[in-house]
Amino acid sequence: MKSRLSYLRQDWNMKSRSESNSFFQIFQNIISQPQNDILRKYRSIVTRINQLEDRFKLFSDEELKDMTRIFRERLENGQEYENILEEAFAVTREVCRRTLGIRLYDVQLLGSLVLLKGNIAEMATGEGKTYVTIPAAYFEALHRKGGIFIITVNDYLARRDAHLVKPVYDFLSISLGIVDSSTPFEEKKMAYSQEIVYVTNSELGFDYLRDHLTTSPDGVVLSSSFYFAIVDEVDAVLIDEARTPLIISDKVKAPKEFYDKAIDVIGQLQPLLDYEVKEKEQTVILTERGMIKCETLLETDDLYSLETPWAYYLVNALKAKELFLRDRDYIVDQGQVKIIDTFTGRTLIGRRWNEGLHQSVEAKEGLEISEETQAAAKISYQSFFKLFHKLCGMTGTASTDKNEFQLIYNMEVITIPTAFPMIRKDYPDWVFQTKAFKLQAIIEEIESMYSLGRPILVGTTSIDASEEMSTLLRDRNIPHEVLNARPENASREAEIVSQAGTLFAVTISTNMSGRGTDIMLGGNPVHMTRSCIKELLLEYIRSGNLERQSHIKWNIPRDFIQSLAEYWKTTTSHESKECSDDMLLHSKTSIDDLLYLFHPAMEPSTLDPHILDLWQPFLDIFQQIRRDVEEQRNKIIQLGGLFVIGTERHESRRIDNQLRGRAGRQGDPGATRFFLSLEDRLFRIFGGDRIKGLMQSLRVGNLPIENSLVTSSLDNIQSTVEQYFARMRMELFKYDQVVAKHRIAIYTERDRILRGSMEYLMQRLEKDMYQTMEEIIKVHWPLNRPETELKCQQKLKEFFPFLQLKNWKTIQSVTLLEECIEKLQNVLFHFNWLEDIPLFQTSPKSSYAETILRFIYLQQLDHLWMDHLKRLDFIFQVIGLQVYRQTDPFLEYQRQAYDRFQELVANMRRTSIYSVTHYEPNKQSDL
Repeated sequence: MKSRLSYLRQDWNMKSRSESNSFFQIFQNIISQPQNDILRKYRSIVTRINQLEDRFKLFSDEELKDMTRIFRERLENGQEYENILEEAFAVTREVCRRTLGIRLYDVQLLGSLVLLKGNIAEMATGEGKTYVTIPAAYFEALHRKGGIFIITVNDYLARRDAHLVKPVYDFLSISLGIVDSSTPFEEKKMAYSQEIVYVTNSELGFDYLRDHLTTSPDGVVLSSSFYFAIVDEVDAVLIDEARTPLIISDKVKAPKEFYDKAIDVIGQLQPLLDYEVKEKEQTVILTERGMIKCETLLETDDLYSLETPWAYYLVNALKAKELFLRDRDYIVDQGQVKIIDTFTGRTLIGRRWNEGLHQSVEAKEGLEISEETQAAAKISYQSFFKLFHKLCGMTGTASTDKNEFQLIYNMEVITIPTAFPMIRKDYPDWVFQTKAFKLQAIIEEIESMYSLGRPILVGTTSIDASEEMSTLLRDRNIPHEVLNARPENASREAEIVSQAGTLFAVTISTNMSGRGTDIMLGGNPVHMTRSCIKELLLEYIRSGNLERQSHIKWNIPRDFIQSLAEYWKTTTSHESKECSDDMLLHSKTSIDDLLYLFHPAMEPSTLDPHILDLWQPFLDIFQQIRRDVEEQRNKIIQLGGLFVIGTERHESRRIDNQLRGRAGRQGDPGATRFFLSLEDRLFRIFGGDRIKGLMQSLRVGNLPIENSLVTSSLDNIQSTVEQYFARMRMELFKYDQVVAKHRIAIYTERDRILRGSMEYLMQRLEKDMYQTMEEIIKVHWPLNRPETELKCQQKLKEFFPFLQLKNWKTIQSVTLLEECIEKLQNVLFHFNWLEDIPLFQTSPKSSYAETILRFIYLQQLDHLWMDHLKRLDFIFQVIGLQVYRQTDPFLEYQRQAYDRFQELVANMRRTSIYSVTHYEPNKQSDL
């Protein structure tokens, strides 16, 4: 085995790290003709930006800061946006140089132009995507006050990226807001009111839904419209999470006995005989024998009864048992089931499976059954991000899904050439007959690499697989780090990844999508500096001593830590010498926020004056660490750079490419190889018979097979899987657009009610009264029959108890429907109904009456919308049966959804009118 692996271990010579306009020299060879045309156009713009560089270098800080005002004045005076684009980009490049110590590469400007045109910039790992957002966001902020969002996939990246670029926006007088899941309500409102906002995709989506559940204008946090969004890791958000909607639910009690009994019953069923597992379709089907067995065990003759729908609970229990596996699809943490994102390996905080599946998993694990939920508001990421006037994104891997991006979001995927030549070596996959042979080869490879000191990243597809690999490495006494969704590991994510490129580092990680922290050869000196300072600072703040300083090999002056601690205390409410962990956690200014103020590339003139005295000690510490990092980096380059091992192919080629992309950043050397077996999930579910037959015929034993047939077959399998899930997403998107139209109509109406004046609400009430009266007359027409006359009067009195019907005979005698309606409405119009409705008797236009009227309308709308969502879900679940009636399921769904929506609108009028006319102010319980 080792002889066959030996040729992987070779020295690399580091190529020149000069940019030297490399992307201009090589882009003709690496892009398709359509992209060639687009990039040729953008290249000419970048050339003109470069010509402006020397001009703005001569500007003083004050002159450069004033450019934001000058640009806005020019736009207000009628100058076209395009006429200031090149100058704006040149200004941001110069400001980045002065505040961050970096000069934006030409390829970064190119990526920013792609974003500005509403497309996707596909950029390799380590190309500085964080900085690519700056010119585009700044340019959009020049002609808009708010509505510009930079979307990240987790709280850490939102805060990290915002703090990283904040000096640029501060210099340019552009306000910046940061929102994460822990941001308090008032701070969140303030953050969203800024010109540019950094926020996660989930938090922004949930805030949008929460804003449309509040019953007071003061409860709204999103103050500006959705104008421009730059989505980082755009494929993860808009493709991978497209099938998982954001849901805010009301809780209802779950029938615990049903879930527990279902788990007991399925434990007595036999696979294949009693049920079939459709792993590809992610479902389970009871056989006829299985249904009979279940009916016998449950003592029922109908598993599909509406009163006791046992089939619903049994199928969910079987799914929980066969398809949803612990430490792959979820973890159990503190008595709770937490879902794992299969694409990133992170836990999805606050997310739950719906339709009873979450409760079934809890029952399987013997946990307390949580309450069931009914959606009060929900939206898919597909529908949510289509609310933006302009949408764009960045990622390292989008080309495989470019058709889907074009069809759903109308975004082109533009591949941006790298700033430095890519010299990473991607070796062909090795396929073994069994998992045991594969693991043996991986461990031997790691052992050999570790003995040389070469850093290794091992990518796994589940927590279970990562921990199995960890156990094997411990048996060989190989030190390593594990990065997966377990809380104790996830909390150290940035630290683990930042050290994954050091000598002798072995890192086992679940999927690396969206990790956001580059693996730098030799380590990340900035992060290492901050980590050391943070460790000592926390110790000093807690206890007042620095005992751990002896464990840190770099010289960190005690007076620097003391001064930093004193400054931190002045920014918080904690003046005491000692602080508890809880106080540290809930302090207004976190330690991390404080340390983000320090970056070695910043010019001292741009720093906060209060920390200027601390700048030089920080720089001295950084220089010590950087020297060590550079020494390590040179050794690792000679060893061939980071070596990435994939332990399984993912269903999506993008995820595999993201793992590969961790090696070879910015022209560094590196290598990758995937180790596979015929027992891997991808082969087992989606077919690997051709490769299995080949391996059996070759009789390779425990040796791997490596040839073009294997690679081709694997690519075909992944392509088939991707097409299958793409079709599913497209189909779901088609149905989701029906719901989206309803949502837009309802939320638009809700916004009018929420923000409308008392005059608007009264006009609406009067209009709804007339329409309700008209509906009652039409339903009971003609009125000259005793049975319809009585019912009509009763219904009118039910909705309008104040209405006097003294002239009923005159109304009843009318032979034309329209004339009858007009006469009755005239009775209402001429009657001073305000005096007889209890809500308006005290003061018809008081703030109290306005508050109650607004609340009634919103309460009724929210209740009916929640019921509408439930109905649409039910229609969607059963609509497939329409196929057997030779009816197009989607057309039938559209028709039924439209009918239900018309019912919602009519019921909204009726229930609101009834609630208003029957409201009694003295009964507070009515609220």
